[in-house]
Amino acid sequence: MTHPFTIRVVTDSEEFGALAPSWSALMQRAQTGNIFLTHEWLFHWARHYVRRGKHQLWVLLVEDHSGRVRGIAPFYIAHRGRLPLFVCREVAFLGSQHVGSMYLDVIAEPRDRRAVVRTLYEYLFRDGRRHWDILSLEQLPAESETIDVLQACLDQDGKAWRIVETGACPTVQLPCSWREYVGRLSANTRYNLQRKLKILEQEGEVAYRHVTKGPEAAAGFETLIRLHEKRWISKDRGGGAFRRTEFLAFHQAFAMLAADKGWLSLSVLLVDQRPIAGIYGFVYEGTYYFYLPGFDPDVAPSASPGMLILARRLEQAIAEGHWHVDLLRGAADYKLSWATGLRRTLSLRAYNRRWPALARYLLEALKESVKLTVR
Repeated sequence: MTHPFTIRVVTDSEEFGALAPSWSALMQRAQTGNIFLTHEWLFHWARHYVRRGKHQLWVLLVEDHSGRVRGIAPFYIAHRGRLPLFVCREVAFLGSQHVGSMYLDVIAEPRDRRAVVRTLYEYLFRDGRRHWDILSLEQLPAESETIDVLQACLDQDGKAWRIVETGACPTVQLPCSWREYVGRLSANTRYNLQRKLKILEQEGEVAYRHVTKGPEAAAGFETLIRLHEKRWISKDRGGGAFRRTEFLAFHQAFAMLAADKGWLSLSVLLVDQRPIAGIYGFVYEGTYYFYLPGFDPDVAPSASPGMLILARRLEQAIAEGHWHVDLLRGAADYKLSWATGLRRTLSLRAYNRRWPALARYLLEALKESVKLTVR
């Protein structure tokens, strides 16, 4: 099968950086309103997580005869394992590890997607097959046509593949007013919201601060880090996500870039001017992303400050005219109490016909057999 498209491979970080204009233009044409697929998010992730000797940048550009980019597979190759005979070269999405990226996918216009994915498939299993052992596509949107096309191609050619993980992200479809939204909540949630706000008001003067850009962004980000760390230290887990050097450096860079672009959303709840809870999030293409919360567990825990600040942020999202809130990975009870739906994800893994891929496939099959036996 042939297509009017060709593949260009980008392995150099400077060339990757220069793709920003064409990347953003394709995102607009593809109607991909997903901050985790932006060039900014993935380029900064690669800067902090793609390490020489262990990883290799491997962005596949699908181009037409005129050289116009019609599709992008934002990949990198990770070398997994320590012993030479058991090192496995795994093709994965940029951003798929460490930072909670969601809805990763091939970027293409709807009309081109099937042809783009088939072109990528043929390259991966023909001209490009010597470069990799396992293809791991994590956090794909379950509704993505990429999955359907890949599954059809893999089955037709008798390739080994499996769905290795499924997940769900609670989401909120916002109405036109906060009153209408609250009216949809359960009576128990409404009662708790009012009761906990009264408890907090007994602690002092309650205020809410929202930072999106300007010189306050850096200070607001530092406040959020402190609140997040306090929450996790209180659980005897040695601090939260920001204790990891790469994670902190990535977000320090991206948060300031997001502030410049109007994507950043830092929300802080205060009592007598003292920050007690915060949310680090993003606003992109009409969606508010609830990314990372933090709170001081020593201040009014019975008032559930984390619940109150999330309620306030949802109210503000409605006031700002946003139509959708994504609470991201994890169907935790506190998220489900606000959600109006779930967005499903899945992770697909395919195997090349090479020894490391065969060993990995057999090992995973053995683990699944053990699980079934134990049950």
